[in-house]
Amino acid sequence: MDLFGNRGYSDVSMRDVSEAAGVTKAALYYHFADKADLFTTVALQRIDEIREAMDTAARAGSLEERLLRMATIGYERMQTDVYTPHLMAHEHLDAAHHQQLHDAMDRLQEPVVRCFEEAGPQDPAISPRAASELLAGILFSLIFAPEAEGGGRSPLPADQTERALLAIRLFLRGYWSLASGDESPLA
Repeated sequence: MDLFGNRGYSDVSMRDVSEAAGVTKAALYYHFADKADLFTTVALQRIDEIREAMDTAARAGSLEERLLRMATIGYERMQTDVYTPHLMAHEHLDAAHHQQLHDAMDRLQEPVVRCFEEAGPQDPAISPRAASELLAGILFSLIFAPEAEGGGRSPLPADQTERALLAIRLFLRGYWSLASGDESPLA
């Protein structure tokens, strides 16, 4: 994935990968049908590692603490291990490989959904999955904040957890307000 990240999908050959890994091309083709299969397998492994880290982060503490730990993982790994490979997948992979990545990315929400299920009211105004998706959208917009110049998007530095914490607190305040039936504007 480092080769793909540094040079792009098109500029990496199976020979490049075999040389970097210290194996023969034949060994690569024994394990992977082609470059798309290799790329997908490695990207899926990285996404699964993020999910495992999120599962660990979601085990203990208040809902706010668990969500902040998971957001920090997102800040640290989302750009290199999910977003960039996903962009390459759109451009270079067939529909089946691309769908595998989407399915794995969807599973990244499971620890967050579980946190909302465990900490939330029995009859929430919005479902735990919807709460997870809304919060993910908010945090994603922070992770990939617009650059000051050029209009592109770049990730925030990993130490910007205060912005994530504020977003989480504001979101939870609205979530609990809805769950309690308090429809008054937030102060």
